[in-house]
Amino acid sequence: MRPIRQMFLPAIAVLSAMIFYQAYNNSTDTIVYAQESPTPVTPAVSKIKGPTQVLVGSLLFLSAEEATGDNFKWLIPPELIKTSATCSNNIFFSIPIPGKYTFGLVAVNKAADIDVSYHNVIVSYSPGTSTPEVPPTTPIPSFNKVINASTQGVKLLNDEPTATALKLALNLLVQESGNKSLSELRAETVRITSATFLARKGESLKKEWGQLWVEPVDAAIVELNLKEPKTYVELLKVLVKTL
Repeated sequence: MRPIRQMFLPAIAVLSAMIFYQAYNNSTDTIVYAQESPTPVTPAVSKIKGPTQVLVGSLLFLSAEEATGDNFKWLIPPELIKTSATCSNNIFFSIPIPGKYTFGLVAVNKAADIDVSYHNVIVSYSPGTSTPEVPPTTPIPSFNKVINASTQGVKLLNDEPTATALKLALNLLVQESGNKSLSELRAETVRITSATFLARKGESLKKEWGQLWVEPVDAAIVELNLKEPKTYVELLKVLVKTL
């Protein structure tokens, strides 16, 4: 006959396991893991601060101090590029020719949000005088079909916000054309025009830019069969004048 102690050992082991299991599952302790807070993203808000009227030859200062974002890009009329200077995110000019000038500011943040604003400035010889528009350069005759297609499309669309945005975007491409090849310039034109149309808001979304402007202008450009990037840049300059 086995000793009593040996007989009860298995039962004691089972009972201990049951008590341990019940105590473990009835525990009220909760493990809390620390979570990292998401890094805040600065909103992209474009805002230009500056005068709307200046005299010829005076210093025009435009500020982006009230804009927010991680990167900024100024959109400058091509005829003013050589007379402009930048300081931080601000820019200033001395404008020798009277007229109406449109400036743009693109604000971008780390989340790839984009905001664009525009600012018009009237430059005159004396306060209160009416000033003519900056005279356009004489178009190259071979570009007439492109000019007519664009002018007619803009008139039918009657969408000034999109026309202004497109004008500034194409101006920017002219500024940054540098040593780009013809294929690079064409690809960049498609990219920036598409981005401009995607950024439309409100009533502009109802306008058929593809049918009334892109298609006829594109067809007229194809007919030119351009071979040189320099000629394509001249075409862009003339196209800008129609917007």
